Amino acid sequence: MKHLNLKCLYETELVKMKEGCNMRRDNINLKKVKTYIMAGLLCVLLTGCSNEFAKREYNDADRIAKTEDRYAKEKSVFNPIDNGYSLVADKFDGRETLWTKTLEENEDIEINIKLSLSEGTAKVVHVDEDGNVATIIECKEESAADEETKKTVSLKKGLNWLKIVGYGCKDIDLELLSSAF
Repeated sequence: MKHLNLKCLYETELVKMKEGCNMRRDNINLKKVKTYIMAGLLCVLLTGCSNEFAKREYNDADRIAKTEDRYAKEKSVFNPIDNGYSLVADKFDGRETLWTKTLEENEDIEINIKLSLSEGTAKVVHVDEDGNVATIIECKEESAADEETKKTVSLKKGLNWLKIVGYGCKDIDLELLSSAF
């Protein structure tokens, strides 16, 4: 009889252990599901932000004047070319430094600029050491043209830089040419 009771007790404990393993396995599966759901939500939140930051900062001189760049772009190539720079990008949002120069005294430079895009709004700006921002050229999809424009830019003593600023830009094509580069 004792032998039978031990066998029943053993079988009962074995069933409890199996049930416990199944419960642990269910808890692990539930944790995995929760992790995947959280990761999916995070991806949706990150991609949902789109270009709103760039839109908000487009006319914010304080943000543009910061030395830090903030941008998102796809399939972008930025190259130095003879006496200038070329930027081509499938998509662009934000602000990016194109050129910097520190001067001992004020100087005027001539820049030939070509700026075109198929969608969005973009501009090239000059920023001086004091944080003053001046728009050199602005391009919107309605007014986009491949024509070259000549501009005179007055650089101040100290640090000067040129930046591209834009939002919702697609198929952007920029060329800056100057003997000062």
